[in-house]
Amino acid sequence: MSVYSWPPRYPVEVLDYTFDWSKHIGDDSVVALKPVEVDQASGLVIESYSLNGNVQTVRISGGNPGKIGHIQLGCDTANSQEPTVVIDMIILRGVS
Repeated sequence: MSVYSWPPRYPVEVLDYTFDWSKHIGDDSVVALKPVEVDQASGLVIESYSLNGNVQTVRISGGNPGKIGHIQLGCDTANSQEPTVVIDMIILRGVS
């Protein structure tokens, strides 16, 4: 499992973040997304997630200031690969 990071965010923001699966699956293609998981202590809320080609978009809100959220993404591919990644995100204190 690979670990990445997305830019820090403020709890009041509702933002879309993207992840391109192409470097993990080569010439394969994503056919389904696994449910997005997030650690509860971070307070992050997954509002929605979608797929466009091999690029996954995740809409995130909330968060407990000063925490680091751990978001787990996974997918299924046409050639039966099942890669997963963890993306860390710092939740900033204050307001944007």
